[in-house]
Amino acid sequence: MTEPLIRNIKICGLTKIGSAEHCVKLGFGAIGYVFFRRSPRYLSPIEAGEISQHLPADVAKVGVFVDESIETMLDIATLAGLTTLQLHGNEPVTTIETLQKAGYRVVKVLHTVETAQAILETLPPGTSVLLECSRGDLPGGNGASWNWSAIRQLKTTLPLGIAGGLNPANIKQAIADSGAIAYDISSGVEAAPGVKDEHAIRLLHDAVENIAGERLSFWK
Repeated sequence: MTEPLIRNIKICGLTKIGSAEHCVKLGFGAIGYVFFRRSPRYLSPIEAGEISQHLPADVAKVGVFVDESIETMLDIATLAGLTTLQLHGNEPVTTIETLQKAGYRVVKVLHTVETAQAILETLPPGTSVLLECSRGDLPGGNGASWNWSAIRQLKTTLPLGIAGGLNPANIKQAIADSGAIAYDISSGVEAAPGVKDEHAIRLLHDAVENIAGERLSFWK
């Protein structure tokens, strides 16, 4: 079964309702809010919730977290209207399981291909896995590309996505190289941190609009 690949692409680091609505109108299936306070893309849970209220139910609302407590993540998820929690830190498997039992989709971010296989074998069923192997001072892809094809060496039944250095100019190459089912893009469609460039988002849409993807759950 297939569906448009654009449904498995997340535009992350959104801070304005107009940008979120633009993404949804073009067909992107997921939008992301960053709840890591050191990030220039940080958004308060209340502000995120106001955006979520204006978005369709079938769009994934993803919250990005780094080593937050379960209680904090669940509180923010309620305030922000999240469907999905994306974990960038060293969160244990028990945290993933607790969040799943609370009714949320969990995306676990892995930062090195070399250690990914061992970690994949410990993750519970239903976990989505995002490979983001760039380097930088802050969690996230930091706008740097990497060897996307490296994920093809991983063996797992869990859905795999990639992030890091993706933009309208290289998205087709990243899709061809990685074979991933999902893609997470932030700085590649920005005019400034947290300020999305609607023209760049349109170019991204135009690059992928005719590409088919797998009908597998990743973001929601």
